[in-house]
Amino acid sequence: MASIVLPSEIITEILSRLPVKPLLRFKSVSKSWYFLIKSPNFIKLHQTLISDNPRIIIAHNTLSSADTATLTFSELDHPLKPLNKEDTLNYFAEPPGINLLGHVNGVVSISNATKSCVYLYNPSTRTSHCVRKSHVMYPDDYVVFGFGYDELCDDFKLLRIIQCRESYCHVKFYNEAKFYSLKDDSWKWVSDMPFMLVYKDNHGVFVDKGFHFIVVKDEFDAMFKFIARFDVGKEEFSLMELPCYEDEFGVSKLVLRELGGCLCVMVNYRSGFSADLWVMKEYGKNESWVRVLSLEVWPRFSEVRPVSYSNDRKRVLLLIDNCELQWCDLKVGDERVKVVRSCALLDEPFDAGVYVESVVSLDDWKSDFRGKQNKKKDDLGDFLSVGFKLKL
Repeated sequence: MASIVLPSEIITEILSRLPVKPLLRFKSVSKSWYFLIKSPNFIKLHQTLISDNPRIIIAHNTLSSADTATLTFSELDHPLKPLNKEDTLNYFAEPPGINLLGHVNGVVSISNATKSCVYLYNPSTRTSHCVRKSHVMYPDDYVVFGFGYDELCDDFKLLRIIQCRESYCHVKFYNEAKFYSLKDDSWKWVSDMPFMLVYKDNHGVFVDKGFHFIVVKDEFDAMFKFIARFDVGKEEFSLMELPCYEDEFGVSKLVLRELGGCLCVMVNYRSGFSADLWVMKEYGKNESWVRVLSLEVWPRFSEVRPVSYSNDRKRVLLLIDNCELQWCDLKVGDERVKVVRSCALLDEPFDAGVYVESVVSLDDWKSDFRGKQNKKKDDLGDFLSVGFKLKL
């Protein structure tokens, strides 16, 4: 009986709907499957089809190591279930510590405690890439990052901003911005941030092809805050308006995040018992800011951050004081939603983010780097042998 050969279009359609783990095994079926699964078009198609099943990454520190774990949304409904550590990041053992810098297209950017060592990491494929180091002469408190993806160039990019005052450097105000390209494995200077960062512990939020930070125009206008946007393609900064939030109780902190592809800001009030969540429904339109949640939290808190919508978008996941995750129903009318804090998820502080599984292998990027380097060497050898008639 003759074997049936499926058309390539049907094979692609079937494979693109599978989870990452079986896809990684299927790369060894044949050469055609191997090159199909690692192709950029397939990776984009696969991410689009499984985007409705995001996962939560937990990054936490112990006295001796930095660990990550991942959870599904359903697993969060069982808080007594022990958290399984998926990876111990040994390259952050000295000094122990981990920071989540951002996540896009299944790849997470993480750094050590001092932000001197940065890795790109895919939790699904367990592959990583060490970002080429660029010297930082000032304290880590003055270094912030933004991690995103340039669709036009098909390239992961990392923005690093350093700002510090006279007490740490021998100039009145030091301001530096550099851009890292994964494809080129190199850093380059870009125009300096023309505004002052407000929070040095909040990294840039990537939405609509740009990084976003809370800023003031100068130190004498600290009351008037804005959102600074850095455009990945144009490599330039611009300003956006914040929502018209209530300020009668005093604001302790503004936290920018991405929710469902939209830019959002959590307004934490000084009382320690209340917070408001605003979402920009139409990107770039100030009038589209909508308050979707008003919180009343007991006992009091220091900071609440939004992490993700639920799959049905009727709830939002909150990270409270870096120690507990809680689902919260979105508000009905103007009523404040009461949240009673529960037990901590872990014994130590942690950070949380949401990512979509991806078959992107950062090991493949390393191979591309070696191929480019070898090609440059070959081109240089050809130039020398032809131009100077050398035998190489």
